[in-house]
Amino acid sequence: MRDFINTVQESQEEKEKLIKSLKDGTCNYFSLVQSDVICDRVDLRGINLSGEDLRGVKLTKAILTGSDLSGTYLSGPETELIEANFEEANLSGADLSSADLSNANLKNAHLSNADLRGACLSGASFSLGADLSNTKLMGADLDKAFLFGVNLRNVDLSITILRQGSLMSADLTNVNLNKADLKDADLTDANLSNASLIEANLKNADLKNSNLKDANLTDANLSNASLIEANLKNANFKNSNVKNCYFTESSLNQDLKEDLIRRGAIIVKKKENCNYCLLEDNKNKDNKKTNFIGNFIDSIKKKNLIKSVRNSKKKDNKKTNFIGNFRDSIKKKNLSGADLSNADLSNADLSNSILWNVDLSNADLSNADLSNASLDKANLYGADLSDANLTDANLAEVNLEWANLTNANLKQANLYKSNLCGANLKNANLKQANLDYANLCGADLSEADLSNVSLAFTDLSFTNLTKTNLSYSRLLSTDIYNAKFSNTNFEGSCIFSLQSKKYFVSNKLESDEQIDIPSDSHGSIANLNGVNLKNATSALTLSFQKSNLKKINMSGANLFMFSVYEVDLSDANLSNAELSQASIYKSNLCNTNLRNTNLICSMIEDSDLRGADLSNSILWNVDFKNTKVDGAIFTNSKLTKELKKYLSENGAIFDE
Repeated sequence: MRDFINTVQESQEEKEKLIKSLKDGTCNYFSLVQSDVICDRVDLRGINLSGEDLRGVKLTKAILTGSDLSGTYLSGPETELIEANFEEANLSGADLSSADLSNANLKNAHLSNADLRGACLSGASFSLGADLSNTKLMGADLDKAFLFGVNLRNVDLSITILRQGSLMSADLTNVNLNKADLKDADLTDANLSNASLIEANLKNADLKNSNLKDANLTDANLSNASLIEANLKNANFKNSNVKNCYFTESSLNQDLKEDLIRRGAIIVKKKENCNYCLLEDNKNKDNKKTNFIGNFIDSIKKKNLIKSVRNSKKKDNKKTNFIGNFRDSIKKKNLSGADLSNADLSNADLSNSILWNVDLSNADLSNADLSNASLDKANLYGADLSDANLTDANLAEVNLEWANLTNANLKQANLYKSNLCGANLKNANLKQANLDYANLCGADLSEADLSNVSLAFTDLSFTNLTKTNLSYSRLLSTDIYNAKFSNTNFEGSCIFSLQSKKYFVSNKLESDEQIDIPSDSHGSIANLNGVNLKNATSALTLSFQKSNLKKINMSGANLFMFSVYEVDLSDANLSNAELSQASIYKSNLCNTNLRNTNLICSMIEDSDLRGADLSNSILWNVDFKNTKVDGAIFTNSKLTKELKKYLSENGAIFDE
């Protein structure tokens, strides 16, 4: 093995041969390993592949301990490093964006200045010795990753997935965790001083003994989390969800304590035997579940009550209210499992009610107040919820198929795995709602506000998104097959992978024509005419094929490795965009605004740039093969003399 590695390092020809075999999957591991043959992995320990282009390699379970991969290109979802062993490897400055490193061993690895944006690191193991200084991790998937004691000071972890992550004793000083998913994460003894956790999901997280001094938790979800004995000096909990979140009395000033109790937090105090007990203030809260009818009418069985509701109709067939004034008394009651199908609950006050598994199919809940209500797994099929107040409601796994939610307020509602197929959400307020894994197939979301919404693995196929506000939302593996986009606002959104699972439809095709594409294609979209993607961020490669992006606004967007094929980008605004390593093939960019863009190492081939404005752009190592550039403006652009000469000869304008 040692002799082979030395041969590879000495012979460039052998090295290139090895790299090719790694890329096409024909690497013969038996020829690499002499003494300890392991049939399911390649042994490359100690190898020097610094600066090489290894994008697309298949190195599952490879042994790369002590190897030098500094500055190496290993980016892209095709790069498979699953369960690879990088212990004590040098990955400083390496590009691993979007690569699959799930369950990889990165103990004591050097990852300073490495690019891991959008990478899959679920189950990966780091350790105290891992160097992650200045590492780019935005949008990475670190689900169940082991980061015990790791130094992550000043690292941008915004929009990362850290569910069930182990971050005990980790140094997260000055870290950006905005919109990060830390549900069920273990952050005991972690240092989060001066960290930004705006809109972070910390539900069920363990933050015992953590340091949150000067931390910003504005709009964060801390429900059911534990902050016992945490240092909360100058911490900001503005608009955060602290329902059933545990705090220690000694760590709070009086004003903050009273505010947290009002918002549903649980305050405990330490006793002499080191155990904790509830404060009297908590005991006085009305947080105990009551029965369906409570003491008000406990002699009536539930089935008889429901029967009376169903039969309480006037002769003119108009619905009567839910047993008259009785409806007003069910606020904060436990109605779990009740059959309220077809009931008239319009204008009812059901705020803070417990409605688990309730059957409200075809019920009239128009103008009803369901704020903070718990409706887990309830059936609201065909229900009328127009103008209803559902702020902070828990609607996890709820059936809202064909429900009417026009003008409904669903701000900060939890709609995880909910079924909204065919639902009418026109002009609804879904700001900061959780729609992960939700089914919105065929739903009408026109003019709805979905700003700051999470749409991970959400089905938006056939959805109407006309004039929908999706600004600053997160789209991860979101299915947009045949979705209707017109004047949709994606400003500031983070787009990880848009999918069109079966087909995409081109505006050039007849209405009934469809083209089959692979199921894992990213961003194959029918029509994004006039859509606003200003300042959007694509952590994974964003690709469009045969799509209409005419007049789209992508100014200031992060579109690293942006890929388009036969796309209409005419009159689009891409000014100030990050387009390094972009691939633009057979596309129309006539009159496109590309001022101040970074196009380093990009390819613009067989395309039309006539009339486009590329002034002040960075064009080092850009390939304009067979591209029309007559009338295109390149004033003050940074490019080589050879490229300038070539463009000038083909009609480009260089008015300095």
